Formats: sequence, structure tokens, C-alpha cells
Amino acid sequence: MTLYFYYFDRHFGFMHVRLSTWMPFTIQVYVNGHDWLARQMTSKGIAYKQIDNSFVHIAEPAKAQKIADGFSSLPWEAILHTFARRINPFLNTTFKGMEYYWVADQVEYATDIMFKDGTWVKELYTKWQKHAAVCFHADDIMRFMGRKLHGAFNATIETSVKNQPGITRIKHTVRGNWIKMYNKNGIVLRIETVINRPQEFRVFKIGRGKKAGYYTSLRKRVTNMKQYAQLSLRSNAAYLDALAPVDDPVSAYRELDRICEPAKKGDRQYRPLNLLRANDRELFEAVVRGEHHLHGFKSVDIGTRLGVSYADDPATRKKQCARVNRKLRLLRAHGLIVRCGGRSRRYRVTEMGAKHMNAAIVLHSDDLPLILKAA
Repeated sequence: MTLYFYYFDRHFGFMHVRLSTWMPFTIQVYVNGHDWLARQMTSKGIAYKQIDNSFVHIAEPAKAQKIADGFSSLPWEAILHTFARRINPFLNTTFKGMEYYWVADQVEYATDIMFKDGTWVKELYTKWQKHAAVCFHADDIMRFMGRKLHGAFNATIETSVKNQPGITRIKHTVRGNWIKMYNKNGIVLRIETVINRPQEFRVFKIGRGKKAGYYTSLRKRVTNMKQYAQLSLRSNAAYLDALAPVDDPVSAYRELDRICEPAKKGDRQYRPLNLLRANDRELFEAVVRGEHHLHGFKSVDIGTRLGVSYADDPATRKKQCARVNRKLRLLRAHGLIVRCGGRSRRYRVTEMGAKHMNAAIVLHSDDLPLILKAA
């Protein structure tokens, strides 16, 4: 038999605790960070409006965010021990002096973006959802979660879409962990990372004594909550960055004229870019891939995406690299990409470049066939 205890806790709001009535008397504690934040804001006099599990208005968002950031740093072991002693009488008798080993069974970390006008969300969310479903490939989703797709990877990566009253969501699942995007209550965009298998994430640990620091798998121990939050926030931010170029397609179309004219960089003039030309479009698609949002890209990455099979012969390989570098110099001349600082050989896409290149891809793949059909 399993016992459920429901509370309106003064700190966590509505929550419940699940106790198994057989050895080793497993306990699961379920709390909601939004309800905890609501009580914190109430105690500090910050006005807000909450609908279900989301905030649609906060008077002082900066202060609220600072409070929310402290949720992962709470003394979780002490808090959970308190709930355990409250519902398990054996901790005061038979098992006196013993304590539970607490782990995080499931952690959900959400990044909410509130809009003043719900019509913006309705108009933009359809484009965001379509972009995420069509343009985010398996390697993009792996990158969002801080991993790299490699030949030895053996798992299914799924993307699913679900519609229900008041909420439309798209979900990307990788080995029991997932990233979801919601349209909540028609006015809040939510990106949420859910971690069930923390061992899929790598974290850096500082070495002790003379031992150097090293990377290791994240553990389930509840004391790692801060690392859970950092990893989830990074995933959410990478997902939002990948969606950013889709935010205003109308203005992107107007700006496309800028790259259709010759560009001059230094003493050299570069040809205009042809948005409908297959070679230029393939170059755009290779550069704006989601995997490049975090760390940028190298010339060899783009060459591989363009189907270049680099030869072993140094002279031939040099010519192949030169052809790819000429393409990158063309994009740099038009301001679509820039070189990363220092002596780095990596490039990153500029904000203007992300808008232009994504708009060109959408124009060719989605809008142009409809326009031609209508004509």
C-alpha cells in the first residue's frame, strides 16, 4: 500500500508526499517552484498575477528572477528530512538516528517569456513551432542538451506535437530527458527542460589536491540541484537562441535586399548573394544550423556540410579549403558572419545574418511555392 499526504505548505504551497509502506519505506516529495515563488513574492510585496502554473504578470520581474534563482540553492536535504520525519514514525523509533539518501528523481526547469499582447504569441508561436518541428534535426536537439551526436550514439530522438485547450506544445525527447515548448494561456511562451536521466549530462568537477579538474556524469543526488538548474538554463537559452531568427519574418524579407547588392570589404568587392540560387541557399543552410549557436563553426564544418570530401593529398586539400574559405569571406563581406575573437579559427552567425539567411530559406521552402501557385 502507498500513502499520499497532501499539504498546503506555507513555503511550497500545494504539494504532496508519497510514502511506500514496505521496506525500505521509499519517500517521494513533489513540490512546485512556481507556487514557492508566488509565496516568496507575496511576502516581499511584489504584485503578480498567476494562472494555473504560470505567471502572466509580475510587477518587478528582475526581483522575481533573483528570488527564483535561489530555489536551487535551498537546503534541500534539511527540508526533505523534515517532511520524512513528519510522515514516517519509524524515524523517531526503530530507525532513530538514520536518514534518507535523497536524490532528484525528476527535475523540470522552465524559462517563461511573458507577452503584453496575446495576439503576438498566437501569430509567432505557429512559426516557432513549425521551425522547431522542421528545422531542428537530431544533432541540433543533442546540442541543446549539451551533447554531441556521434557514430556510437544508439537511441531514438523523437519530436512530437500536442494540442489541448489553452496549451500547444512541441516536445523533443532524448533518452528519457526532453525539452518542451509551450504556448501557455495564450500569453506566455515557456521553454522547459526536464531531466530524468542526469547521467546523460556532463559536468566539470574541481580536482582535490594535485588532481586536475575533470568532466564526469551528473549524479542524481539532491545536493546537485544547482547544477541541474545551470544545465537546464543553458538548454533553454540555446533553444531560444535557435528560435530567435524566426521572430519577425516580415522585417527579415525587407532586409534581404541588402545582401542582393555587391558588397565591399577593404579594397576588394564581392558579388551579391542570390537568394534563389541553389549554391547560396545550401551555404545558408549549412551555416545557420542549430549546432553552431553555442560554439560557432569552423571552415571544415561547413565544407563537410556542403559535401566536400577532403583529400589526403596536401595540395588538393589546400585547394578544397580555399574554395570553402572564399564562400565564408563572401558571407563576412555581407556581414552575415564574423570571426570569433583572438586567434580563433571559428566563426559565428551575426544577428543580421541569422535573420537574412533564415528568411531566405523560409522564402524558398515555404512561401515561394505558394506564391508561384497563386500566380
